[in-house]
Amino acid sequence: MDKEEKKSFLSRAKETLTKARAILEEENLDENMSFETFLKKIDKDLTEAQYISYIETTERGLALFLKRRVKERNINNFHPEMLAAWNANMDIQIALDPFAIIAYIVSYVNKIETGTTAFLKQALSDNVEKETKEKLHALKNAYAENREVGFSEAVYRAISSLHLKQSNVGTVYVSTGFPQNRSIMHRRVKDENEDLDDDLENSDDDEEQQSSSKPGLVSVEGYSGKFQPSVSIHDRYAKRPEYIETMCLAQFATLYTYTASLPKKKTPVIINGCSKEKSSWQTIYNSTTFLPYYLDLEDLGYMKLKSGPQVLRFHVSSKKEGHEEQYSDMLLFSSWRNEETELNGDNPKKCMKSHRRRRKEIERNMKALFPGKKMMEKLESEDIQDLRPIHIIDFMDSQGQQENEEDMEEGAIDDPDYESMGYIGNINPEAPPGKESVKFKKIHVPGDDDLRRFTRSLVPEQMKPMRKVIARCKAIVRNRGIIQTKQEPIHLIIHGGAGKVESFCKYDTYFLTSVFSRCW
Repeated sequence: MDKEEKKSFLSRAKETLTKARAILEEENLDENMSFETFLKKIDKDLTEAQYISYIETTERGLALFLKRRVKERNINNFHPEMLAAWNANMDIQIALDPFAIIAYIVSYVNKIETGTTAFLKQALSDNVEKETKEKLHALKNAYAENREVGFSEAVYRAISSLHLKQSNVGTVYVSTGFPQNRSIMHRRVKDENEDLDDDLENSDDDEEQQSSSKPGLVSVEGYSGKFQPSVSIHDRYAKRPEYIETMCLAQFATLYTYTASLPKKKTPVIINGCSKEKSSWQTIYNSTTFLPYYLDLEDLGYMKLKSGPQVLRFHVSSKKEGHEEQYSDMLLFSSWRNEETELNGDNPKKCMKSHRRRRKEIERNMKALFPGKKMMEKLESEDIQDLRPIHIIDFMDSQGQQENEEDMEEGAIDDPDYESMGYIGNINPEAPPGKESVKFKKIHVPGDDDLRRFTRSLVPEQMKPMRKVIARCKAIVRNRGIIQTKQEPIHLIIHGGAGKVESFCKYDTYFLTSVFSRCW
């Protein structure tokens, strides 16, 4: 449909669903009403197909509406088997897109900071003449001292034994790009006449002269002594045994760590550069080759297999200029022995040709290392707000939105019906006429008509505790004149729920209070 037809259809859908909502909120609504009668009350010319098309309309995203009868309109979505096991209120919501999943998780850990802005403004005005660093320090303190926290964070801060910041997953950084653009780590070399406990600053000119005679040593500005470049992970990877020839540098760096010597107890048997014992579950990406526990890199020491892979950290290749982007991808996610001759970093044409030849290998290894890469690219490339599902019903309650905005402007006010709950002084036994002499109000017991109406509206799950209470009350009445017989009190835990179900569950308290008051 074109733009005008779509606009007209949305207008009809909103008007129809607004009438449907008004009908469902009527006090004298017949809960046994059939679906056909419900459609005629909305519009005598409305068909079932039209109503279904209106209810299926969404601005964007996907939403799920379960088919139900009129009397089931206030029941949350649930699963029968899960409900029996959970034995409490349940409200299942289906998440069909990335935004819904992220929003659902984040809503549990985030809390609105509505009152923090005033403290930040005050802190900024108090330090307006100070330097920027001091202003930021004042804002930091104001935010930390006045921010609101959620229930989970408050419990975490109250219980000092919770250590949630210590992770058992390590990270490893691998430098990418051309060799001349990669950073190099240096280690200080100890001279023969130098005490091992001496600080980096404690070295004289004679020792520096002796150090400078060794090949490969350099001086570092601000430090005394001589330094030599450490062996990079790229050099160790190039020396790997032929058994793991097809392994890429990314997997090699995340699974193996350097060790100077083999263990003295149960020394592993090394055959062709690999230990005889192999891992039972870790294999080369896209292969059935199990990884050895130890690697012999000849003059570069040994490599030990980790119990689990570390998280790989590297500079994103897409931010590099020219053919260095393709060079970085080949360096990390394809197998090579000599990067200078195989990857051709000094020749752009040969480098691009080599990248095209290795493209499938690179994609397979990247998919194995980053299984959620496509989803993350989608979230980064698209506007996350466009993925949020919005149903047409969300735009219908304009009156409610206006009332909410007016309430926000008016602010919180004391409810006169609950004014006595805020009294914290001594209870006045000689209260004036018309005033209660106690702090807490008396419990209002519904009448018989209200009890009958409430009871008829109960669902089967709510009737279970009601039947137990009625049976116990009848037993109390029967044995009221028998002193020797004592009825044990009934102990029940009634779970209320959120949303509209709560308005029905709260009547359980009225039932129990009313029934017990009539028995006693």
